[in-house]
Amino acid sequence: MKRRIFLFLLVLCPWLVRAEPVRQYPLEGTVRAVLSPEELVVAHEDIPNFMPAMTMAFDLAAPLPKGDVQAGNQIRALLVVSDAGMVLQDVVVVGSATDHAPRARPNKVPRLDEGDTVPEFALLDQNRTPRGLTTPERYTVLTFVFTRCPVPDFCPLMATKFAGLQRAIQAGETGVPVSLLSVTIDPEFDTPEQLAAYGEAVGADPAIWSHAVATPEVTDQIVRAFRVYRERNGALLDHTLCTALIDPQGKIVQVWRGNRWTRDDVVTAINAAAGGAQ
Repeated sequence: MKRRIFLFLLVLCPWLVRAEPVRQYPLEGTVRAVLSPEELVVAHEDIPNFMPAMTMAFDLAAPLPKGDVQAGNQIRALLVVSDAGMVLQDVVVVGSATDHAPRARPNKVPRLDEGDTVPEFALLDQNRTPRGLTTPERYTVLTFVFTRCPVPDFCPLMATKFAGLQRAIQAGETGVPVSLLSVTIDPEFDTPEQLAAYGEAVGADPAIWSHAVATPEVTDQIVRAFRVYRERNGALLDHTLCTALIDPQGKIVQVWRGNRWTRDDVVTAINAAAGGAQ
């Protein structure tokens, strides 16, 4: 009888006994930015049978000693892909490319971490109404996009995820008022009118979900504060992803890097933060 049950599960529930195998790929590229000891932005070469050449952020399997890897270094590493995501291990510096290193920016705004208070930044929303990154008397979920982003797993996916959050808010899944804010990292192109058209295209309800733009100088400060890497690539941008939950007092509650967060992750964080604040 036990054997029959086992065979039944084996046939009908193969996911119970079979996991996606771990895959490993050699990676070569140039470090564009060191976001933290655990995260690098790398402009990597084509990875055969897996990924075309592009610039993106990678988590590291182990923290790097300070100063071992710097922007502009050419590296080799092993990209490990599993159900849990992608990480780089065995990172080795093989050369330098200082001519490709990003230019230094004035240290006007500190890097922000969870628990820090967001400074005042001047932006315009899609209706040209002045606003900041926070929303009075509301929790704010903030992310960064640009309207011409062509990579499905980047800005288009953020728009899809925010549409899901908007539905959760409309359904009352959050026990407190919440606003969504998408800030463009391409202020030279994304005017308020362009953002209004983009918001309409992705189904944004302006009562919940706003899109906003700052001047190029203020945009530089914002992306630096939130550790968002961006680099001009022709008419478009290579960039990393960051989504943050900010409480009504302007304090950063939680930050999600990349695109692996879910609607439930954010809803749970909102309700936990609101419950703890009562």
